[in-house]
Amino acid sequence: MTVADQLAAAGLERRDNRSTAVAETAILCFACVRDEMLRLPHFLDYHRALGIDRFFVIDNGSTDGTAEFLLAQPDVHLFAAAGSYAASFFGVHWLNALLGAFAPGHWALTLDADELLIYPDCETRPLPEFTTALARQGADALSGFMLDMYSAGPIGAAHYPAGTPFLATCPYFDADGYHQHTPQGLPARGGPRHRLFWQGRDRPKPS
Repeated sequence: MTVADQLAAAGLERRDNRSTAVAETAILCFACVRDEMLRLPHFLDYHRALGIDRFFVIDNGSTDGTAEFLLAQPDVHLFAAAGSYAASFFGVHWLNALLGAFAPGHWALTLDADELLIYPDCETRPLPEFTTALARQGADALSGFMLDMYSAGPIGAAHYPAGTPFLATCPYFDADGYHQHTPQGLPARGGPRHRLFWQGRDRPKPS
């Protein structure tokens, strides 16, 4: 089965015509988006500065100019998914199809457009240097956790200007209050999601 057949079977349609050939050392980023025009400029610039060589992005029916913006980026490959995001296990099936087609042999990130990769000394240590150090330790993956950030005031009052650093608008996080951790000791449940949206509301699922 060709790559095109694999992608078609996953419900993905290629939208750009750029070569997907990359260097053996290239680090790739994969994302699934919908109407993320507000956040994409900083998302791309931040990860380019870290050392991402190429972005593979799935657009699930954006109407805010997201697709047009991504098509104009020289380091982005765009794929359209017209199906249900929920039916794709919230984009995981689509992302797995792209990862299987383009990521073997490469370090690859899977991120949302409102997420930033943070690792030790990332302000001064390029991502290729970090992944090289991981490989020397025999690692083939990096465990991490999602730290929710927020602004000083009510969420509804936060104003984020496009293209500016996310942390300029949302510089705060909960330093405690995580009630469940992974076997590696990373926070898994709790924090502001539990404190603000779950606690005392009798929700059937954990935060």
